[in-house]
Amino acid sequence: MNIINQEIINQIQLRYNNTPLAVFLIGSNGSGKSTLRNYLNLSDIQTNIDPDALNRIYKEKYPQNYQLESAKQALKMYSYALDNDLNVCLESTLSGHGTVNRIIDAKKRGYYVIGYFVGLDCVDLNIKRIAMRVANGGHHIPDDIVVKRYVESITNIQKVKDSFDIIYFLDNSDTNYKIQFNYINGSYNMCAKTLAPWAYSLSLSLIRT
Repeated sequence: MNIINQEIINQIQLRYNNTPLAVFLIGSNGSGKSTLRNYLNLSDIQTNIDPDALNRIYKEKYPQNYQLESAKQALKMYSYALDNDLNVCLESTLSGHGTVNRIIDAKKRGYYVIGYFVGLDCVDLNIKRIAMRVANGGHHIPDDIVVKRYVESITNIQKVKDSFDIIYFLDNSDTNYKIQFNYINGSYNMCAKTLAPWAYSLSLSLIRT
């Protein structure tokens, strides 16, 4: 585990003063969401939905359509958590409408909603990191899908931003995470002296919307 990363993430570590709690780890494939999960204190999360783990499990049972089956299981786990007021953590690319609706639903049900949005300088870096993951035995995602999700994650976070109590935006283009800015109860707060290009562009969009 990277000690510097742990020190950085400790600055935006989860607090459990508000429950029930819904945590969303957001970003396109290859951005570093799963790695971020390792630095967060999720000890009080009762339903921890890890799509990569579900894919590995269901790939053995349903090799032809394991992604569909794992997605169904993730939805069941999420619905059960909200129906029973359990603290929940969900990792998502935020592409399409599924997770957008789940975020909105959590807020409507009285959850305290926290988001961690992880971005990279360009989608080519996402694709490169996925290739490295595949070389180490991880699952492949076609380039066109990665590009689509990269764009949609940035578009959709703007649509759903006001359903979050807090969103932290982190750049993971280099060796360590860098906190860029946060969006707390409708207020934008800059955390870095100079924002990464993608974060700067997104921050302007968030202010305008």
